Amino acid sequence: MNQIDRTISQQIGRLLECGPLKTWSVLVTIMGDLCTERGDQIDGRTLTVLTAYMGITSQAVRVALHRLRRDGWIDSTKTGRSATHALTHAGWDQTQAVRRQIYSPCPRSGLDVFLAVAGPDMTASGINDLISQETLQIAPRTALVLNASDLHAPDVLFTRLSPASIPGWVTETVVSDRTLAEYQLLSESVGEVLKQTAPSQTIEQTVLRLLILHQWRRLRLRHGDLPDAILQKDWAGATARTLVARALGTFRRPSLEALRQLCQDIAI
Repeated sequence: MNQIDRTISQQIGRLLECGPLKTWSVLVTIMGDLCTERGDQIDGRTLTVLTAYMGITSQAVRVALHRLRRDGWIDSTKTGRSATHALTHAGWDQTQAVRRQIYSPCPRSGLDVFLAVAGPDMTASGINDLISQETLQIAPRTALVLNASDLHAPDVLFTRLSPASIPGWVTETVVSDRTLAEYQLLSESVGEVLKQTAPSQTIEQTVLRLLILHQWRRLRLRHGDLPDAILQKDWAGATARTLVARALGTFRRPSLEALRQLCQDIAI
């Protein structure tokens, strides 16, 4: 690959420190971000160039593509020695299902937290089986539940809570210390990247965009909306969301055709 500018290399390195990359998951991030219409295709060279900037080998990309085809995430079409890849209907639907979680610059509005207490005849794990909404079990037969007002569980008592009234020992169980630390590291890394002058090359902007998006996606999909409802705007995940939204606005998504043409001229 052509020599990477030292500043860009440092920015990429800082983002790579936020967490290990699983190649198949990186490809899901790339295709989910760049394929904005159902049926959009990305050629293999573009995937190889983008991931090479991230330190991922072409062999690792081939193995990951094989896995994604096997799992029904992508379809590949080969023409001569080149190939193009597109999300399957299932891959597209699953990608769209989490789009709000990944891209929204604000938490979901109208989130109510309820304390759910099950009757003495219910097993300790039965409350999670009974309640289909997002829950956090905090004691036997006792859980925090989002938006339980539409649930009909006659053996469970629901009481709406104010986040301010929830004691610290409960809030500390909502998100693990490890995840909080990773959100903090991501915020610091994205903040440092944003302080630097944005790269002039579209390909480098795209790599930064995809790395930031992937590290955010990796953390955000560990949990649902319960932390936002309970921890409110001051928790580490909320800070990271704000910075990620700024970064995605700074490093704009290129068109697939423009990206394809740029990647043709890069030696790998």
